[in-house]
Amino acid sequence: MASSISAHAQRILFSTPFPALHLEPGQEGTWFVDNVAFNAVRTFTVALNPNGAPIIGANGSITKSWIQWDQKVEITNVFYIAKGEAHASDGTGGQRTYQVNVTVKNLNTDHPADFQLLMAEIFPK
Repeated sequence: MASSISAHAQRILFSTPFPALHLEPGQEGTWFVDNVAFNAVRTFTVALNPNGAPIIGANGSITKSWIQWDQKVEITNVFYIAKGEAHASDGTGGQRTYQVNVTVKNLNTDHPADFQLLMAEIFPK
């Protein structure tokens, strides 16, 4: 679900492109969003979901017991791909589009981590 606000005549769009991600101990993973705008500034953050579910329920109650170990994840890389014409000829599709990729690493080498990836996009006037 995405929402937007205006700040100084700019449009800011917040979204949760990946609401339920999981990494095993020490594991690193990369996720991507296809067909993003060329002219936006993007920032990403992760929100940990201990036990794989949000801690606070819709009514404000705790939905699951708290984790027994620390969870610690880090965004290690953000990179873009401008998809070339080869995607049309090789049948993979997506040519002439822009893709943003985010790599996240579980820094805990003993326990898994559950989290969601959040994105904010700032568009010019």
